[in-house]
Amino acid sequence: MKQTAKEAYIYALPAVKHNKLLSRTFNNGHLNSISGTGQLASASNQTGVGPNIDTLYTTGIFDVRDEPIVINVPHIEERRYFSLQLLDILQIHGILVRSQTEQTEII
Repeated sequence: MKQTAKEAYIYALPAVKHNKLLSRTFNNGHLNSISGTGQLASASNQTGVGPNIDTLYTTGIFDVRDEPIVINVPHIEERRYFSLQLLDILQIHGILVRSQTEQTEII
């Protein structure tokens, strides 16, 4: 029984914490859409780790159980930087798309 409880804690806690983060971030629970404030983050934004205060953040939740989602990234000027990080619910497996390399990386 102790081993089962230990494994439940190890494997379930990240999902529970992620669900708590999603609940704070998305009060209305809109799936397959993104949202952003259009304002720079401040020290009062504490939905997860502390944000960079010179960065615009946009977040989204995508449900890909039934079909894939296509995300079109608009043209970004070369002198500008952007990154798009996609993570699974446990925040373990992900893909990083960013402007500096113009490549997609598996992270």
